[in-house]
Amino acid sequence: MYTPFHHFMDAGALVVDSMLLDDICGRYIGESQFSFGAFVLTCTDEDFGKILGLPHTGRKIDLVESSSKANVSLGRFYRTHLHGKILTRQKLGIMFRDLANSLGNSSVEEDDIVRLYLCLLFSGFLFTNARCTLRRKIISFIEVLQDISLYNWAEAVRDVTFSNIDYCRTRVLERERGGRGASVYMMGCPAALMVWALEHTYVAEPGRPDGYLPYQRWVDFKMDGPFELSKLAPNLVSAEPQTYNLEEEDADMVS
Repeated sequence: MYTPFHHFMDAGALVVDSMLLDDICGRYIGESQFSFGAFVLTCTDEDFGKILGLPHTGRKIDLVESSSKANVSLGRFYRTHLHGKILTRQKLGIMFRDLANSLGNSSVEEDDIVRLYLCLLFSGFLFTNARCTLRRKIISFIEVLQDISLYNWAEAVRDVTFSNIDYCRTRVLERERGGRGASVYMMGCPAALMVWALEHTYVAEPGRPDGYLPYQRWVDFKMDGPFELSKLAPNLVSAEPQTYNLEEEDADMVS
């Protein structure tokens, strides 16, 4: 079964640089905008879509509002494999391995292996949280695999990633002022935000050649030396991403 997530099976491990991520959070000024040097850059759903290779238009997936409900009820897949279980990343990995090893069993549906892989991908990379658990609300959106491509996955990932960025920024600024701001776990996909920042600055070089999606190209990226995003010279900030093109006029940079 083809899904918009098939390319993650072949992706290398993109390691998030925690110091760089802190610097990015510290430069957040609200409304999805960041201040790099003398410039302001906006991070959009389309950016996340191009970076991750996911749809950035389509039906909305609301995973942030606690009062919102998924528009598809939890169905057979959830009842068969996940109901009543603590859905940690580790347990999902074990369940995925066991189900994949049982594929020859006539009672195992191949599509359920795909769904379990998506649960593992969501909990471990795209929709992470400090507890390393799967958001149960998201399961309803993968019950019908044929409909997966109809959803705006990039928006969902970006919304979750930005859901606690204000708090992250506050803690980072406290540390920068010499306070004792505690470390904060950024939810969602911090790797995508890091790649977005790398795409708009000339402080590092991609580790892989052309032909990869942006997040894959930045695997094993090489930093050019120490820097601070707030002090970058104009020639080190890029108005446009380096490895992908935006279709919409919503990535303008103003000085």
